[in-house]
Formats: sequence, structure tokens, C-alpha cells
Amino acid sequence: MPDHTLLGIKIWQRNDKNELIQAAEAESAVLNPDGSWQLKNIRRSILGEDKVEVSTAAEENWPISVKRNLMDVLLVKPDQMSVGELTTYIDHLEKNNQNTQVYAIAWWRKLVYPVAAWVMALVAFAFTPQTTRHGNMGLKLFGGICLGLLFHFAGRLFGFTSQLYGVPPFLAGALPTVLFALLAVYLIRRQEKR
Repeated sequence: MPDHTLLGIKIWQRNDKNELIQAAEAESAVLNPDGSWQLKNIRRSILGEDKVEVSTAAEENWPISVKRNLMDVLLVKPDQMSVGELTTYIDHLEKNNQNTQVYAIAWWRKLVYPVAAWVMALVAFAFTPQTTRHGNMGLKLFGGICLGLLFHFAGRLFGFTSQLYGVPPFLAGALPTVLFALLAVYLIRRQEKR
């Protein structure tokens, strides 16, 4: 939640053999000033060899240190995060052996964005008329707008498909820009031949 309250917490504890030995559920948790969490309405199940012991508690301190700025990152979509925030969060996810694909794609998109702006300028240049006597100016303008929209949606599509098929984040972030750069060069050369 925006006030750094967590809802519906589930905590699993494993032994050295990676076997589940304890599971806990808490209704909510509030961040303490020292970085620990105050769990509320906890239900704990301790798995023994032949039985499961269940206990409940109204409140309990959970001594795990999570920085407040890391919690702020979770409230923002990856595309709206800065490169620095993405770098910090990707590092956190990697340290915890979690999937970084969505955030890595957004990170590469942000790095490629200045190049993408130049590529779109090249594409727009390909649609500028050489003389003002051409009657199809409106058609060229419409084609340029459609190509710009196609570029935007191609970038989104590459991001989603890379998550599905495991394409490296660098390719997902850079490939649409490279393809449109090649298209821009082709369109400019074709216009120069006329």
C-alpha cells in the first residue's frame, strides 16, 4: 500500500535440505523505523515428521530489513521508473534469485531511447516532401503517423514476446530501434532515387 503497509503476507521457511518446515500467513504488516516488520493476525503452521502444529498470534516482529525506498519502487510500473531505480531494483532481484526480465527490458529501453528518438527523426525525414507541388502531402503525413504508432507498438510487442519466449532483454529493448533504423535508411534512399 502507499503507506508501506503490506497485505496478505505469506512466509515459508525451509531447512538445509530445501524441505518446507514452517509456513506462516499474516493479515498485514507495518514497517517499523528500524526496518523490521510488525506482523498482525498471524497463523503459523509448523510441519513435523508426522504432524502439523498450528498456532496463532495477534502481533509479531519480523526481523527482515527492507529499505523504504525499495518498497516505493514496487508502487511504480517499470516503464515509469528511472534508470537508477531500475538498476537498484534489478540488483535486489538478482541477489534474491528472482526474475528480472520485465525490469531489465525497461532498463534497456531507457538506454536505447535517445537512439530511438534519432531513428524516429530519420523516419520523419523520409516522409518530408522534396517539392511542395506534390498533392499527396496528407497521405505522407498519415503514413508517417502510422509508422510512429507502429514503432511504439512494436516496442511493446517485443517486450511482451521476449518475456514469453526468453529473448534476452537487450534484444527486446534494441531490436525495434534497429529494425526501424534500417527502414528509415531504406525509405530515405528510395526518396533520394526519385
